[in-house]
Amino acid sequence: MTCTSLAARPLHAWDYALSKIVCEQLTFGHARRHHLRVTAIRLFNVVGARQTDRVVVPTFLGQARRNEAITLHGDGTQSRCFTDVRDAVEGLVRLADCDAAVDETINIGSRNELSVRQLAQHVKSVTGSDSSIETVPYDFQMIPSRVPCLGKARQLIG
Repeated sequence: MTCTSLAARPLHAWDYALSKIVCEQLTFGHARRHHLRVTAIRLFNVVGARQTDRVVVPTFLGQARRNEAITLHGDGTQSRCFTDVRDAVEGLVRLADCDAAVDETINIGSRNELSVRQLAQHVKSVTGSDSSIETVPYDFQMIPSRVPCLGKARQLIG
């Protein structure tokens, strides 16, 4: 396989997960070598003001406000847990002041699961939009449900 074909192939969920784990482990190794204190924090679907339309919530809002079709990649049954940016920032601040978080990987997020179709319907309702909700094929391996394990965060920062 050439470099071109590697770059052109669809990204799979396991590629993404593996790259995050490798990056975290490289960071921990560098920190140990140089006597640094680090914490790996995984943020789950953070949403808030001034967010770009490269992620699902502002994309759906933009489509609804323009009365364009709200497009769901895949069938829309995949679910996510969305986290308000203010809650994520509070978690980051608390973890920055938590000695027990050093050398740990900690998830910050919500456990309130919502399907992407439900999100589209909610956005349509809140905006009063006449947009249709349509599905489009997606060549990325869709993870059906992404719910963070928050046990470590609860234990460390409440």
